[in-house]
Amino acid sequence: MIVIRHSEPTILDELPFGSQCKVPRPNKLSYELYVQTSKDSTNPKWEFGGYFLVAEKDDEVNKLVNAKLSILK
Repeated sequence: MIVIRHSEPTILDELPFGSQCKVPRPNKLSYELYVQTSKDSTNPKWEFGGYFLVAEKDDEVNKLVNAKLSILK
């Protein structure tokens, strides 16, 4: 699941393990990425995944996210 917010996610953003949250940067050319790394969606743990260009292919971003999540499984 991918959500777009205007600020970084908090513990109130109860989404499933592996969910992504994109926060557009003011320049609108890039975004911050956060990944929900807790298997308990009622107690989410959002980790900063980095800054990415909007023009970057989602496939490349998803590869990085999946690599991070595979370590946590």
